[in-house]
Amino acid sequence: VAATDIPVGQKISSENLAWRAYPKESVAPGMITKDAQAKALEDMSGAFARTDIPAGSPIFPNQVVQAGDNHFMAAVLTPGARAAALPIAEESAAGGFILPNDRVDVVMTKEEQVATYSASGQQQQKTRISTTTVLRNIRVLAVDQEYKNVKEGEAIKGATATLELWPNQVERL
Repeated sequence: VAATDIPVGQKISSENLAWRAYPKESVAPGMITKDAQAKALEDMSGAFARTDIPAGSPIFPNQVVQAGDNHFMAAVLTPGARAAALPIAEESAAGGFILPNDRVDVVMTKEEQVATYSASGQQQQKTRISTTTVLRNIRVLAVDQEYKNVKEGEAIKGATATLELWPNQVERL
């Protein structure tokens, strides 16, 4: 059973789970039982909740998903949100220290050629660099194709960040 409330998208730890006595006549097909799956607490640790699971509720296998399994992204996304991938470079991703579940701002820097005029009236082409914050406080779902826990002080060097966005934010991105 869920030892604590487990909201949708939460990574499950062994502290969120417990074995509890349950009336045999109430055990439904598909329920996880100690007789059938003695290592279920260990096996489920690290999985993600696909639905809200209230404390004390029995857990069914279809309520959880392991990282990398089908439907993983749907489990970690806030309902109604979308996952969008964005190319990144180590230099633009805080030196590799942007990690899953961090919050980031998406900043666009662009170079454009603009016409300027000298004091004598001659037109010159100059390069102008401008920076604009496109999105603020955005949740990072994954870096590259893995959602992984990282030890403190460790970096993930990736080429793609997957962000949790709302439909209007996806259009802006």
